[in-house]
Amino acid sequence: LGGIDLDQRLSEYLADKFNARTGLDPRKSESGLKYFLSIANEVKHGLTHEQEYVANLNLGGKATSELILREEFNGLIEPYIERTLSTCDDLLYEAGEMKWTDINTILLVGGTSQIPFISQRLKSLTGIAPTSIGHPQELVAKGCALYAANLSENHQVNFDITNVNSHSLGIRGRDVETGKAINKIMVPRNTTLPVTVTKKFVTYKRNQRSVKLVLLEGESENPDLCYEVGKFRVELNPGVEK
Repeated sequence: LGGIDLDQRLSEYLADKFNARTGLDPRKSESGLKYFLSIANEVKHGLTHEQEYVANLNLGGKATSELILREEFNGLIEPYIERTLSTCDDLLYEAGEMKWTDINTILLVGGTSQIPFISQRLKSLTGIAPTSIGHPQELVAKGCALYAANLSENHQVNFDITNVNSHSLGIRGRDVETGKAINKIMVPRNTTLPVTVTKKFVTYKRNQRSVKLVLLEGESENPDLCYEVGKFRVELNPGVEK
């Protein structure tokens, strides 16, 4: 869950209110967009500690104030929270069909995790009161520092790190029976990295001189629903069946 997603949602909400009151839409200029994003971030931080917060909006010679309640903010960000909780459920299942009763502790990391609504929804879903240690906004950076230390020959730390890919990686191909384009997954998501995969493909036509390979990221068999990571061309020897 990214803080910028929540900032953008709140920024839109404030922009709508400002436009309705003043007739000026701040989204029509880059400076207006940046200004309202900064105000949204300020309001988000304020509502982390208070039940209400007054946003003073001043742009283009027009000014207004908006009282934002924490309950309003929770309603705005709820779809993002629910999407993240659904991802957590999927993660447990893919880790071996685990259940929340198999989990001992939920550790909150990242500045966004300080929003009270997130802890409330996590506890409601899991039955576990989330744990926050020190300054959650610093934990990701500290984890990166520990990881860097672990890679150093002079500063070994005592923990194991397993890298996995968060999304499946595949090659855009063509189904030999239907002729339709498909995403042929080569490295399923959550595969331990680094990994080497070898698969045999055939050309679409005989005596092709080259093949264009498109690397995809995503779970769908439909390549149009996946993200194109990159593309490259492989030259083939003429007259050699591939």
